[in-house]
Amino acid sequence: MAITNVSVRQSGLPNQSGKGTVTIIDFTYPATTANATLNVGNISSYDLVDVYPVQAVTGSIGIIEIKASRTASNQGQGSIVVGYPDGATGPAATMNCEAVIYRN
Repeated sequence: MAITNVSVRQSGLPNQSGKGTVTIIDFTYPATTANATLNVGNISSYDLVDVYPVQAVTGSIGIIEIKASRTASNQGQGSIVVGYPDGATGPAATMNCEAVIYRN
């Protein structure tokens, strides 16, 4: 299954400390999927990514970026892979999530 309902809430605006930029992407993570790809635009191997659910889902153990699967790009073609920390599949419910990318 694929990530759905992708919405870029903030795209590359300066962050609160004045260094780098911050991109915030809202998305719906598919039910019972171990991992899925999220296109994020520009991202390098040095950028920091926080991924977390924004709603409570029974049986969820949290969600992370699987950094080894990141595709870096300065041409707007970058992507990250999100999934569960233990590599298992999640609960039988979709989750509304948020990815925050701190670009240095």
